[in-house]
Amino acid sequence: MARTITLKNPERFKDPANLTWERYVALQARERERYLAERASIPADALAYRTVSPRYLERAVDQFANNYYSELSATHYIATAAANAPFDELKKCCLFQVADEQRHLEMDREVFERAGIPERDWLPAWEAPGTTCRFFRHLLELEDTIEILVKATSSPRARRDLAPSPSSPTAPRRVATCSRPSTTARACATRRATSASRACWSRRSSRTTRPIST
Repeated sequence: MARTITLKNPERFKDPANLTWERYVALQARERERYLAERASIPADALAYRTVSPRYLERAVDQFANNYYSELSATHYIATAAANAPFDELKKCCLFQVADEQRHLEMDREVFERAGIPERDWLPAWEAPGTTCRFFRHLLELEDTIEILVKATSSPRARRDLAPSPSSPTAPRRVATCSRPSTTARACATRRATSASRACWSRRSSRTTRPIST
């Protein structure tokens, strides 16, 4: 039987970052400056994936797809969460996250483009067994704000329940880590640079639901 989460004390919810639009813009400007500095330290050949083997790119496509389509999905399900938010403070947090997801989406799209992977291959790679596709499509079907946020940010069980078992040869890869099939340190640095600004928000958004009493 399906269970729903009911908030008993929504007034206890506080944005842990205490964001305003001005604070958000300043934070992202600093984060982008750090990201660009790290990216500038990576040789152009590494950024264009010319220092890795064709086999590496073949095996990395599903990783790129997991990153890209998880962000694309988030721009939709977090927007749904914002539209249906039961109180304004939570709606504000969701809207800031939508802006973050759009920025990350553009960064992940750039990874595909720099690697020279045709766009027609992106979606099939994500829909293949063992990716995050099933989990995120489940999130896209939800409408309840709290259910979306809890499952998206703090429910490893939801991911396990909707994905193949760990013993399966098609078990899902970790989205946030750099897969290393015969890769080089520079290739991993490229992935880390692309993911760097995501880490800051991921840590912050995972704390967002904690002050809520259920």
